[in-house]
Amino acid sequence: GAIGFIVISSILFFLGVIFGYFVIVPLSINFVATFTVSDIVKNEFMKYNGVTNKLTKSYDCFYVGRKLVAKLSITSAKVKVYLAADPSAYNSKQFPHKDLSNKIEVLGGLSVVRVSVILAVLAQAIESANEENEQ
Repeated sequence: GAIGFIVISSILFFLGVIFGYFVIVPLSINFVATFTVSDIVKNEFMKYNGVTNKLTKSYDCFYVGRKLVAKLSITSAKVKVYLAADPSAYNSKQFPHKDLSNKIEVLGGLSVVRVSVILAVLAQAIESANEENEQ
Protein backbone atom coordinates (compact mmCIF):
# COMPACT_ATOMS: atom_id res chain seq x y z
CA GLY A 1 0.00 0.00 0.00
CA ALA A 2 1.52 3.22 1.27
CA ILE A 3 5.07 1.88 1.57
CA GLY A 4 5.00 0.62 -2.04
CA PHE A 5 3.81 4.05 -3.23
CA ILE A 6 6.63 5.79 -1.33
CA VAL A 7 9.25 3.40 -2.73
CA ILE A 8 8.02 3.79 -6.33
CA SER A 9 7.75 7.57 -5.94
CA SER A 10 11.28 7.75 -4.53
CA ILE A 11 12.69 5.61 -7.34
CA LEU A 12 10.97 7.77 -9.98
CA PHE A 13 12.22 10.92 -8.27
CA PHE A 14 15.82 9.73 -8.25
CA LEU A 15 15.55 8.55 -11.87
CA GLY A 16 14.36 12.08 -12.77
CA VAL A 17 17.28 13.65 -10.92
CA ILE A 18 19.76 11.31 -12.64
CA PHE A 19 18.16 11.98 -16.06
CA GLY A 20 18.34 15.73 -15.49
CA TYR A 21 21.94 15.58 -14.33
CA PHE A 22 23.27 13.34 -17.11
CA VAL A 23 21.05 14.39 -20.05
CA ILE A 24 19.35 17.78 -19.58
CA VAL A 25 22.24 19.68 -17.94
CA PRO A 26 24.87 18.72 -20.58
CA LEU A 27 22.48 19.65 -23.40
CA SER A 28 21.68 22.99 -21.74
CA ILE A 29 25.35 23.81 -21.15
CA ASN A 30 26.18 22.94 -24.76
CA PHE A 31 23.38 25.19 -26.05
CA VAL A 32 24.38 28.15 -23.87
CA ALA A 33 28.05 27.72 -24.77
CA THR A 34 27.48 27.66 -28.53
CA PHE A 35 24.58 30.12 -28.96
CA THR A 36 25.64 33.63 -29.92
CA VAL A 37 23.25 36.49 -30.46
CA SER A 38 26.04 38.60 -31.92
CA ASP A 39 26.28 36.40 -35.04
CA ILE A 40 22.54 36.73 -35.63
CA VAL A 41 22.67 40.51 -35.32
CA LYS A 42 25.81 40.73 -37.47
CA ASN A 43 24.14 38.68 -40.20
CA GLU A 44 21.15 41.05 -40.08
CA PHE A 45 23.47 43.96 -40.86
CA MET A 46 25.49 42.20 -43.52
CA LYS A 47 22.49 41.08 -45.58
CA TYR A 48 21.95 44.65 -46.82
CA ASN A 49 23.68 45.77 -49.99
CA GLY A 50 26.63 48.10 -49.47
CA VAL A 51 27.13 47.38 -45.77
CA THR A 52 30.73 46.74 -44.77
CA ASN A 53 32.11 45.59 -41.46
CA LYS A 54 35.16 46.74 -39.52
CA LEU A 55 36.22 45.11 -36.28
CA THR A 56 37.76 47.44 -33.71
CA LYS A 57 39.06 46.72 -30.22
CA SER A 58 35.67 47.34 -28.58
CA TYR A 59 33.07 47.23 -31.34
CA ASP A 60 31.97 45.65 -34.55
CA CYS A 61 31.31 48.71 -36.73
CA PHE A 62 29.02 48.68 -39.77
CA TYR A 63 29.36 51.24 -42.54
CA VAL A 64 27.54 52.19 -45.71
CA GLY A 65 30.20 53.94 -47.74
CA ARG A 66 32.00 56.07 -45.16
CA LYS A 67 28.94 56.60 -43.00
CA LEU A 68 28.86 54.68 -39.71
CA VAL A 69 25.37 53.19 -39.38
CA ALA A 70 25.76 50.86 -36.41
CA LYS A 71 28.03 49.53 -33.68
CA LEU A 72 27.77 46.13 -32.05
CA SER A 73 29.34 45.74 -28.61
CA ILE A 74 29.66 42.35 -26.95
CA THR A 75 30.42 42.12 -23.25
CA SER A 76 30.25 39.13 -20.97
CA ALA A 77 26.68 39.94 -19.94
CA LYS A 78 25.16 41.90 -22.84
CA VAL A 79 25.03 42.45 -26.54
CA LYS A 80 24.60 46.18 -27.16
CA VAL A 81 23.54 47.54 -30.52
CA TYR A 82 23.99 51.23 -31.31
CA LEU A 83 22.15 52.44 -34.41
CA ALA A 84 22.64 55.76 -36.18
CA ALA A 85 18.93 56.54 -36.22
CA ASP A 86 16.64 59.23 -34.87
CA PRO A 87 15.48 57.98 -31.43
CA SER A 88 12.32 60.08 -31.51
CA ALA A 89 11.13 58.14 -34.57
CA TYR A 90 10.65 54.96 -32.53
CA ASN A 91 8.04 54.34 -29.85
CA SER A 92 9.74 53.53 -26.53
CA LYS A 93 7.06 50.98 -25.63
CA GLN A 94 7.37 49.06 -28.88
CA PHE A 95 11.16 49.47 -29.13
CA PRO A 96 12.66 49.98 -25.66
CA HIS A 97 15.83 52.01 -26.16
CA LYS A 98 18.09 54.67 -24.73
CA ASP A 99 18.55 57.98 -26.52
CA LEU A 100 22.31 58.46 -26.92
CA SER A 101 22.14 61.78 -28.82
CA ASN A 102 21.07 60.69 -32.27
CA LYS A 103 21.96 57.07 -31.59
CA ILE A 104 19.81 54.26 -30.25
CA GLU A 105 20.84 51.55 -27.79
CA VAL A 106 18.24 48.80 -28.18
CA LEU A 107 17.16 47.19 -24.90
CA GLY A 108 15.19 44.13 -23.83
CA GLY A 109 14.87 40.42 -24.43
CA LEU A 110 13.56 40.78 -27.98
CA SER A 111 16.55 42.84 -29.07
CA VAL A 112 17.27 40.79 -32.21
CA VAL A 113 13.70 41.22 -33.48
CA ARG A 114 13.67 44.92 -32.61
CA VAL A 115 17.06 45.51 -34.22
CA SER A 116 15.84 43.75 -37.37
CA VAL A 117 12.82 46.04 -37.67
CA ILE A 118 14.76 49.25 -36.97
CA LEU A 119 17.56 48.13 -39.27
CA ALA A 120 15.10 47.52 -42.13
CA VAL A 121 13.81 51.10 -41.78
CA LEU A 122 17.36 52.43 -41.52
CA ALA A 123 18.42 50.45 -44.62
CA GLN A 124 15.52 51.91 -46.62
CA ALA A 125 16.59 55.40 -45.60
CA ILE A 126 20.19 54.67 -46.60
CA GLU A 127 19.12 53.21 -49.96
CA SER A 128 16.95 56.27 -50.62
CA ALA A 129 19.88 58.55 -49.79
CA ASN A 130 22.17 56.55 -52.10
CA GLU A 131 19.65 56.78 -54.96
CA GLU A 132 19.37 60.56 -54.47
CA ASN A 133 23.16 60.89 -54.51
CA GLU A 134 23.41 58.90 -57.75
CA GLN A 135 20.89 61.19 -59.52
